[in-house]
Amino acid sequence: MITDIEKTVKDIIKKSIDVKIPIDEIGTEDDLLNVGLTSRNFLKLVVGIETEWGFEFDDEFLNFNKLRTLKDISAYIEKRVDKN
Repeated sequence: MITDIEKTVKDIIKKSIDVKIPIDEIGTEDDLLNVGLTSRNFLKLVVGIETEWGFEFDDEFLNFNKLRTLKDISAYIEKRVDKN
């Protein structure tokens, strides 16, 4: 079951990344590098997430190798939203 956060992240991905497969086919644990995530469009994704949820990423999480799945990204967002 996809969470509201994961759904919103998928919407942001759809707007900021030219993915190789239909967005609805990306599972929560699929490696986003395999569907078209690059360091450049990761930054677009970060900006979209920061805008949507109103926080700035911690510097240590500005590395796209740390947040490679919807599940990873959603867990980070949940922690940040709860912290604010």
